[in-house]
Amino acid sequence: MHNTAVSHALEYASGLLGEGAWCEGESITLADLALVSALTYLDLRQSERDWRGTHANLAAWFARISARPSVIASNTRSVREMLIYSSSPQKRGSSAFISLGSRLMKQLSID
Repeated sequence: MHNTAVSHALEYASGLLGEGAWCEGESITLADLALVSALTYLDLRQSERDWRGTHANLAAWFARISARPSVIASNTRSVREMLIYSSSPQKRGSSAFISLGSRLMKQLSID
C-alpha cells in the first residue's frame, strides 16, 4: 500500500510539473521547496526506487533545483542528519525532513 501511495504521488507531481521550470508559475515557491524535500527524503528512504527513470521531467527539475546554493547548503546538513537518524524510529527521520524544508525556506534568499 505504501509503495502504491508513493507511486501515485510521483505520478501526480510529475503531471502537475509537466514541462514547467517550477511547480507553480514563473518562479520558485514553497511547492518547489516541499517537492525537493520530499524527493530528497525519498532517495534516502527508498534508494532502490527508480523514480528518475520513470519521471524524466521530475528528474530534470530535481537536478536543476538541487544545483541551487540554498538546496546544496540545506542538503549538506539535513541529509547528514537524516542518515544519523535513519536507524532510529521513523518519527526522527521525519523531523530531519521537516528541518530540511525549514532550512530551504530560510536560505532561499542566497540564490
